[in-house]
Amino acid sequence: MMDALTKLALLGTSSASSCPSSNEQMDALIDPLKINSVEDALLLKAGVTSFYMQAGRDPAVVNQLDAAPEESQAAILVPTERIVSKAFEPTYSVLLPDFLRVIGSYGMRVTPALLPQLLGVKDETTRELVRQVVGERGRWLANLNPEWSWLLKSDRRDSADAETFESLKQEFDHGSIKERCQILYAVRTKSPEMGRTWLADVFPTESADARAQLIEQIAVGLSRDDEPFLESCLDGRSVNVRLIACDLLAQLPDSAFVARMTLRANAMLTGQKPGMLRKTLKLVCQPPQELTKEDERDGLLEKPPTQTGKRSYWTEQILKAVPLSHWTRMFSSTPEELLNAITNDDYAENILRGWLSSAISGRLSSADEEWLLPLWNVVIVSRFKIEQPLIIGLWNRLNPTLQETTLTKLLTSSNASLDSLPMNQLMNSLQQPWSSSFSKAYWSQFSKDLLDRRWLPSWATTFETAVVALPPEFLQSILKLDEPGSVLEQMESSYLKSAVSKFVEQARIRRQFYDIINRTIQ
Repeated sequence: MMDALTKLALLGTSSASSCPSSNEQMDALIDPLKINSVEDALLLKAGVTSFYMQAGRDPAVVNQLDAAPEESQAAILVPTERIVSKAFEPTYSVLLPDFLRVIGSYGMRVTPALLPQLLGVKDETTRELVRQVVGERGRWLANLNPEWSWLLKSDRRDSADAETFESLKQEFDHGSIKERCQILYAVRTKSPEMGRTWLADVFPTESADARAQLIEQIAVGLSRDDEPFLESCLDGRSVNVRLIACDLLAQLPDSAFVARMTLRANAMLTGQKPGMLRKTLKLVCQPPQELTKEDERDGLLEKPPTQTGKRSYWTEQILKAVPLSHWTRMFSSTPEELLNAITNDDYAENILRGWLSSAISGRLSSADEEWLLPLWNVVIVSRFKIEQPLIIGLWNRLNPTLQETTLTKLLTSSNASLDSLPMNQLMNSLQQPWSSSFSKAYWSQFSKDLLDRRWLPSWATTFETAVVALPPEFLQSILKLDEPGSVLEQMESSYLKSAVSKFVEQARIRRQFYDIINRTIQ
């Protein structure tokens, strides 16, 4: 009706003999008024129609929902619910994974009031914890809201039956790039060959950006069976795809790619062995002066993507693809001796970066792992500026026991330059809760430095991890930082005072959670 009135208003009423008829209900209201003017009738009917359209409509028929299944897990109590709800506030959000982990460890579930917020979390690590505590009602709700369907999709992707793969294939062919990457990752965990086949079938028709994102999923279940496909990717025009394929091939120590890069490395890095005058080994690096087409195919770019010079970049890329144990065999030297041997070379920084990248991205043998601690010991005292991703990547390669021992020494060393290290990320990699020995070392050194007012900015970066990683018995010690007459009151730096105050408040909420849930299970 309104379309006809709008058309009449646009064309003008001068040539119209009458106004379009309304529906029966509206005509019954307007006709008794005996409106003779077309203009008046147009305005009146437009007004009546507008009211009519806003008056509502017949309700849609909705099928009755089945009730949520009976729960098999006991629910947390309301006081615990109140504490957990605090973790949705920005100040206390760091506590949420710890709360969920504890609830799950007791085989309990959250209350229905918490489900909407938990089903809305985005972090994948936290989602894994959510799955353990949402109960039957949580899974029932996930069926009703597409934005919460991640809960069910994960369950389905854990299956390996033919029907599930067929369903996932449809989603892989038609989903968003993010969904397709997730599906390909899941399929590769169950059937690497099937995942590679799916990708190879669509690869030629994908955009360069999509190819780059999809090929990264081949890292899951990577094996020599993937080598022919990855080698074919080196012939493509996309630089990003080629570089990702090179990184994946470098993780296959017996691949043809690694053999080609090793030949380049042997020609580039040579050693001057001890003799009559020389007492120690010295390594000399002579990177290529120019590239061949074969070099560019293997990821050595004529125009590096960074501000690094060409030959420096080529040095790092070549060494990145060569297993570290190759150098100990080639020069019959220990990692410590080889690291000392590059000290005075013009390309020493690039050699170190290349070796770090090999340690981080390669598939390490036991002989390669012998390099990890010597590399770490060089990095923390290096005169070169080593980016945090390289530092963290190397750190994550150390085994947990070595991490804890090394970090304890760092904390208590008077010579350590901790301001240059990402301490929070290093501590965050330790198994949580921290061991009693490391917790005591952390708290003892922190307390000492707090009293001495030394080194506090570095400590402040660790609070976010420490507040959930310290065992519960340390929480009372944290709370004492805010007692009358404490060091906190005497702090002059507003930044440090704010950081410690937040640390204390987070510890207070965590302490309340443990007190309440412990009373619940007793």
